[in-house]
Amino acid sequence: MKLLFQCFLHRKPKKEEIKACLPWLKKQIEIIDPKYFILLGEVAFSVFFTREKLGDFRGKLIEKDGKFYFPTYHPAAGLRFPKIRKVLERDFKKLGSLVLKKD
Repeated sequence: MKLLFQCFLHRKPKKEEIKACLPWLKKQIEIIDPKYFILLGEVAFSVFFTREKLGDFRGKLIEKDGKFYFPTYHPAAGLRFPKIRKVLERDFKKLGSLVLKKD
């Protein structure tokens, strides 16, 4: 698992912070060359899908450029809101079966 930020933030990162960290993330992705990405929350989703909304793709496996992306809510939202926690649990169960079908 790789985080966009190498430090722990207690808030949503600013656009300039995302922009500053993006070259390192891209280089790490190039080196590791993962097949699957789990995008946790709107910030992670927006890095890979700049013109889309998380709500339209949450819980779905998206194929793009030979990679697979699975967006869902950020776990912190699940800690704050019980309904979202249940959605997260369902999403991760679904993710397992989707990955098994692809491999």
